[in-house]
Amino acid sequence: MGREGHRFRGRVPWARTKETVEIIRAALRREVVGYSGHSFQLPLPAGQGTGLGRSLKMPAKPERSSVPLYVAALGPRSVESAAAYADGWLPFLYSPEGAARVWGGPLAAGAAERPEGLAPLEVVAGGMVAVGEDVKGMLDFARPMFALYIGGMSARGRNVYNDLACRYGYEAEAKEIQDLYLDGMKEVEAKVPLELLEQVNLVGPASYVKERIEAFRESGVTDLQVSPAGDDPAGYSPDTFRRAPREHSRPAAGEPAHRRPRRASEASWARPVRQAVPMAPVRSR
Repeated sequence: MGREGHRFRGRVPWARTKETVEIIRAALRREVVGYSGHSFQLPLPAGQGTGLGRSLKMPAKPERSSVPLYVAALGPRSVESAAAYADGWLPFLYSPEGAARVWGGPLAAGAAERPEGLAPLEVVAGGMVAVGEDVKGMLDFARPMFALYIGGMSARGRNVYNDLACRYGYEAEAKEIQDLYLDGMKEVEAKVPLELLEQVNLVGPASYVKERIEAFRESGVTDLQVSPAGDDPAGYSPDTFRRAPREHSRPAAGEPAHRRPRRASEASWARPVRQAVPMAPVRSR
């Protein structure tokens, strides 16, 4: 549940999230599904459709009556709704350093409304993971995607990824990226801030990547979802980071503060990272 939300027009995303979760859970329990909500009416009320609709239940018997439902959301109300009703939340372009400031309020508000019988919210986040010394070169590999999302995903004033970059503190850069992208200017990729790329990805020596994993954990992430990149992305495993020594060359004075290990365990939703979930390997160009 996430990308399909881009295709709905004239409806309230946060209300649709709640209703979708409730309908799917009822269907999996093989209940006769009738629903009257803001976004969904099942069956259609009188005067809409053919008038022949009926409330139905799933004909097949699922192996499980409950399947974890994870919601991709970025806006405050949508994140609050995910925290209240979903099993998990899938944020995109997640920054451990910016998460509490951007989403702390909505997550706490949603948690306060969460039903008692629902397990604590899982938070699945990550980014590109690449191990090596050429940090800038590896981060440059991600620039086209960031330029696309911040600059080209929808029109001005309608781009949730651009809005997120602004909420992280990159208002001027986000506006410039969007203007250049929508005007078809090729130099747009170079305008993606290196600091933002560093925050939302896990790139550098193995020991530094290990500390970034810890930063994600301390900010509230329970599951890492990463896209391996680099010269040998298929060679990464949890042991790559377990073997990494604690000592490594830390950022020199004057480098961005987010490069240094940071505590964020005061987040009310923070819990230990459970596992790493690799996506398809991507080989650097």
